[in-house]
Amino acid sequence: MIGAALGRPLRYEASTDEAVRQQLVAMNAPEAMIDARLSTMKAIRDGEYAEVSDGVQNILGRPPIDFASWVEENKSAFR
Repeated sequence: MIGAALGRPLRYEASTDEAVRQQLVAMNAPEAMIDARLSTMKAIRDGEYAEVSDGVQNILGRPPIDFASWVEENKSAFR
């Protein structure tokens, strides 16, 4: 969707868990954050998704938007 919004092809390159861990360690991320990030990545790979909640509405005070709308609104950040 980002590539389509920019009018050019993009490619996705997956990172290994170890590469992500090394990058976060280099950024002095706390171990708990590193573990949480890796756990989230694994859940996504395994097809597990978080339960839909009203969190966005509660935190932002507005309804959530879909990814395609978010990409369109923020495409200048990808240029």
